[in-house]
Amino acid sequence: MTIGALLPAYRELLALHVISVIVWMAGMIMLPAIYARHVTTTPEVARDAGFVELERGIIKRFVNPAMSAACSRIPSFSLKAV
Repeated sequence: MTIGALLPAYRELLALHVISVIVWMAGMIMLPAIYARHVTTTPEVARDAGFVELERGIIKRFVNPAMSAACSRIPSFSLKAV
């Protein structure tokens, strides 16, 4: 893929990368708080509150897709090269 082909979408790709890093880090910061609350409750309350589903949902719906989008290889280039 050439630089010229990526140039029209460079700002959109950069915005997608920045947003995905923010979502990824927000999910990673939020998980320990949920884990701590899960550990301090009794098993019956934790099951009723849905901590396991909440933890799994955050990881599957937010953290993993954002990590994949943030870590995808976008060729870096200088705008002056064109």
